[in-house]
Amino acid sequence: MPLPLRSLSARVFALLALCLAAAWAQPEPGYKSAWKHFQFAVFVHGAGHFETGDLDGKGTLDVNPGDTSSVQGTFYKAEPGAAFSVGGGLGARMDANRLSFAVDWSSATMTHELLPGSFSTDLWRFGLDYRHDFLYPADFRPEVGGGAHFSFRDMDGAFDDAGGEDRSARLSGTGIHLDGGVGWWWNERFVVLAELEYELTANRNIGFGGGDGVEIPHYLVEHSLRPKIALWALF
Repeated sequence: MPLPLRSLSARVFALLALCLAAAWAQPEPGYKSAWKHFQFAVFVHGAGHFETGDLDGKGTLDVNPGDTSSVQGTFYKAEPGAAFSVGGGLGARMDANRLSFAVDWSSATMTHELLPGSFSTDLWRFGLDYRHDFLYPADFRPEVGGGAHFSFRDMDGAFDDAGGEDRSARLSGTGIHLDGGVGWWWNERFVVLAELEYELTANRNIGFGGGDGVEIPHYLVEHSLRPKIALWALF
């Protein structure tokens, strides 16, 4: 028995609607490709840390916060020097873009022309970073990027208080860094990176043992270069 025209039209319309819904549900090729290579990562790195000193050209800072005599004195800023740093962190990658959070630590012995001896310093840096990899998906990929960081430096014996006692000090601040380099990718799961990083940090606070501290009246701006080797493992 032939189907009524109205019933046949309804069935054809339903079939077309089903086909359109199925096509609409499929992701666009670019979107599908982007999420195909989304991966989390862990990484470690080592770097040289070449500090070129303070941009304001001053080697000392007089600390005199009014009537708080326990923290009156002279703070000695370290002269230019070099150190080695290590670090690591967590990251994520989507195609040619990478985001990461890293922690770095370095220790060094530094000097000052006005001090008879040297003093030790420990530098901690916590940063958020972005990288873009060019020539994706080739094995060798140039990269550029940058990020922002918070850092603090513990300096043993860098503060000479009003009573003539050498005390430790902690210099803290925030900054930015710019990076460039090249990476060798193996099977999209492992990458070895060689980078050169320029770092600019503006310090505003000095803390002293016993809970004392002062806010610096002007920023102490430091800059440094960091040649770095990093190893990423993605999963």
